[in-house]
Amino acid sequence: MMTERGPHSFPWTAILFAALLVLLPVVAHADGAVDLKDAQVALENGRPLNAIRFADQAIDSGDLTGVALGHAHVLRGIGLHRSGNPLRAIDSFFDSIQIYPQSVDAFSNLGLALDDVGRHDDALQAHDRAVWLRPDLATTFYN
Repeated sequence: MMTERGPHSFPWTAILFAALLVLLPVVAHADGAVDLKDAQVALENGRPLNAIRFADQAIDSGDLTGVALGHAHVLRGIGLHRSGNPLRAIDSFFDSIQIYPQSVDAFSNLGLALDDVGRHDDALQAHDRAVWLRPDLATTFYN
């Protein structure tokens, strides 16, 4: 014999609480992710100073870790490089590499910035590392 279950027989409260605990880090992380998207859009629209500001906000928020934090430093570095600050860009790319050593974007952009300041041998090493990490990515060969 099958009995009907009412709305109070199922632990909805426990499930909703567990879902909230799972989603809270995503919501907290979403603020930083929005800033990264804004930084990317600013770069795409030729506004490197805005990209730097958005990336700095994301980095300073403390909400980003790992790959996302490394990517924020890459976006910051690209903004710095495009705004005429290749030395500061290099520092930002190195920050990214320390956080996420598999970042093809960090090595590729580091190579471009190193080349701009006349460190051609170091630039070649950075580009070689980018190609080694992602040999299937055409931009690593182009750079």
